[in-house]
Amino acid sequence: MLNKKALSPLIATMLLLSVSLALGAIVMNWGRNYVADEQLNAPNGDRLCEQYVSLRLVRMAEKPLICHTESTLSFIIENLGVKSISKMQVSVLGSDDVFSTSVTDAIEPAAITKITIPNVPAIGTIQEVYIRPVIKHEGADIVCWDSIEPIREIGGCTDEIV
Repeated sequence: MLNKKALSPLIATMLLLSVSLALGAIVMNWGRNYVADEQLNAPNGDRLCEQYVSLRLVRMAEKPLICHTESTLSFIIENLGVKSISKMQVSVLGSDDVFSTSVTDAIEPAAITKITIPNVPAIGTIQEVYIRPVIKHEGADIVCWDSIEPIREIGGCTDEIV
């Protein structure tokens, strides 16, 4: 009778390859879920902001639609992200002082909104405006610090601007 073995080398190779592929798939699936969880739970929500938040000041003829009067600041902003902006922190740097406020107007994804901030105190000539969106994640407010560059082109309001 022929010398029979329990598994031929070919079957053993196929079995080893199948087990290796299955184990690799399990590790890859676990790794993908782990990385996704870590990104969502990153300190200060930095990665959450990078993935889901994108604000842009609307421009017309290459000029940003932002202007001021003696006591107001107005701008038109667009939410290009996929998450709603629950509020914004706006800081206005003047030549004499700084003014900061929270704007509670929500901006839905793909929405364009005009924001007017009343009662801006006299802070001298406006140098820069910082707009920082705030999103809600698991009941907590997350401030997205680097979502939009500081705005330096701020003119006086006319009917054509805002």
